[in-house]
Amino acid sequence: MPWQMSLDEARRVLLEILEEFAFLSPADKSRAFAALISPAIKGLGSLDISFPLAVIEANESQAGKGFLLDLIGAVYRQPTGTLLTQRTGGVGSFDESLSQRLIEANAIIRIDNIRGRLNSQLLEAILTCPLGGTVPARVPHKGEARVDPHLFSFQLTSNGFQATTDLTNRSCIIRILKRNGYAFKTYGSSFTNILNHVKTEQPRFLSAVYSLVNEWIAHGMPLSSDTRGQGAFRMWWQAMDWIIANLASLPSPLEGHDTAQAGAANPSLGWLREIFLKLSTLSRLEEWLSASEIAELCAIHEELQIPGVQAGADEEEILRHIGKLMSTLFKKSATIQGEGFEVRRTEETRFVESIDRNRQVKKYSFHRIQPA
Repeated sequence: MPWQMSLDEARRVLLEILEEFAFLSPADKSRAFAALISPAIKGLGSLDISFPLAVIEANESQAGKGFLLDLIGAVYRQPTGTLLTQRTGGVGSFDESLSQRLIEANAIIRIDNIRGRLNSQLLEAILTCPLGGTVPARVPHKGEARVDPHLFSFQLTSNGFQATTDLTNRSCIIRILKRNGYAFKTYGSSFTNILNHVKTEQPRFLSAVYSLVNEWIAHGMPLSSDTRGQGAFRMWWQAMDWIIANLASLPSPLEGHDTAQAGAANPSLGWLREIFLKLSTLSRLEEWLSASEIAELCAIHEELQIPGVQAGADEEEILRHIGKLMSTLFKKSATIQGEGFEVRRTEETRFVESIDRNRQVKKYSFHRIQPA
């Protein structure tokens, strides 16, 4: 290690990276801090802790989710293998691409720009593989290889993460917001960007990570008493919770994370969140929208894919499907909440010329709420 830093200096150096990003909540920033230091803790190699998939989720394209992972990779001087395919089986499938990255043996494996629902039993098995265990890696024209997944850290980016319940329970979800018109910090007379700055000063940033990790070790590697972490990952969450509260002076990374996981595992709730984010960028929050207006919004913005609607569906079928989704979501209440947003439903009487009578029309409004 080039040098040992004081705890205050280590904290300041690491937060310098995170200050460049707008997080949906303070807890998302805490989870980003956990993602930043986790590769170092995993590198200790002797801790029987399951490490979750670090998911960087953005509200819009070009929000900087990949750039954040570039910065984390630069701290560890690690190239990142990227997965750009998401087919389910056969040659070129997601699991085949993942197997190839395991064999290539980069310490950080990155899955970029996932769209749609991610379902990978191999990735789920990797994330819960016990210490000392191995997983199969299969690639075309070669026999099966057994790989120790504890050698790797796994990261993913998405503009609307959707996955199985099992995979969301194995994930640490970090939400960032696009900062329109924002320019990342530059350094020196040559206007070096922050990524090149981290690469140039990599020993200093890595020293900051290990100074903080060494402080945790010196305290006896304590865990917090918070039991909200999921199953095999509870010890990781408790370790991060203690480190972040006591050494980084940030709020608990567990705050609101259960809601983020629920939204990722529930396609309908995730779809509502995507609508909320789109309306926010369009400055249309708090407007009352009918099902047909929501359908029109989704037609204009193709990324707002309505769960369960097949390609080529006609307008009537789409409206009927939206009605079913909303009926299920609002079955118990006229208001539902997700992380950072709320959707309200009301009814109004409207005269419909085509049927020559009044009709009850349901309308919906999307609101921003502040985390508790």
